[in-house]
Amino acid sequence: IYRPAGRPFAFKKDIYIPFQDCQYSYGEGLIFRKYKNDYCILDSNSYFSITKEDVNKNLKNKRFCGIHTYNFNDMYEVIDIKERKFTILGFLGKIIRHFSSKKQN
Repeated sequence: IYRPAGRPFAFKKDIYIPFQDCQYSYGEGLIFRKYKNDYCILDSNSYFSITKEDVNKNLKNKRFCGIHTYNFNDMYEVIDIKERKFTILGFLGKIIRHFSSKKQN
């Protein structure tokens, strides 16, 4: 359901660890769990989240269908967002993969 989505970081004497929310679909959102300095979870409500709908709303876009990673260092901040695009080659690739997996079974 949850998988790592970036390196842990400290903020105001607490540690946050980003996780990718895959409960309903891949890249549904990011969850930042809050821990004490000894990596002991504070409580089940000690988190905040960002969903793909939040990203679409803030960027005024409807094409983003997943958010996967959050990382930063002193110079860069990285957010990995999946964009929905339709291409003929992508569509044909899905058809070929579908039928080739049927032949193997």
